[in-house]
Amino acid sequence: MGTNAELAGWEARLRRVEDEAAIRRLILSYGPAADAGLADLAASTWTHDGVYDWDANGTPHDSRAAMLRTDGHQNLIQTGAAHIAGPPLINIDGDTATAITYSLIMRRD
Repeated sequence: MGTNAELAGWEARLRRVEDEAAIRRLILSYGPAADAGLADLAASTWTHDGVYDWDANGTPHDSRAAMLRTDGHQNLIQTGAAHIAGPPLINIDGDTATAITYSLIMRRD
């Protein structure tokens, strides 16, 4: 059996691994949910005060699921779309985490 310091070290490492897994799962769950038309599930990956601003010529959507329910998005997923995210680069510093990733949307023409 390890010392208290060793156990605390293992617990901290496990917590970090679990935190990284949860962040990765959150990031990677958006695309499949959006593609399946599960607007509430996809929107649950966003913060409550988030704004979806993807169209340089359009007005940002201020509701988490608003864009996902538009006719444009519904038509896109009905004809075939795939949101693909790369593995995120996650940095955890105490109770703060930063993640960056690539995201690609493919659609069938």
